[in-house]
Amino acid sequence: MLKRAPGVRFERNRAFRRIVRDFETVADADFAPTEQLDDVLRPYQEEGFKWLCTLGAVGFGGILADDMGLGKTIQTIALLQHARDEGSEHPAIVVCPASLVYNWQAEFERFAPSVKVAIITGDKRQRRAAMVARA
Repeated sequence: MLKRAPGVRFERNRAFRRIVRDFETVADADFAPTEQLDDVLRPYQEEGFKWLCTLGAVGFGGILADDMGLGKTIQTIALLQHARDEGSEHPAIVVCPASLVYNWQAEFERFAPSVKVAIITGDKRQRRAAMVARA
């Protein structure tokens, strides 16, 4: 894309070329979901998981966006479990509609029971009190 952009100048160093190669071969990436999820993820969900891992490995953030019901929840859970398996202790936050909060909790309990989950709901005062209680 940069080559086709008129007036754009850029330099491709070794790190840039490595990132480009990583994104060109996401499907072949060495990231593997935990054994518990290995048989659960469909091939396209595993590729989404690898996409998220690749983004994280190069310091990028990203979004999974597709039709409802294609498994973004399980792909995200696989990513968070993978991060824990790799030794990460960083917290993560899932922001979702109130109608899905307990669905996320149930999916974590089902597919990644070792990941600690805290549900924070309610109005501002209730959420603040829940955060203080968990601190």
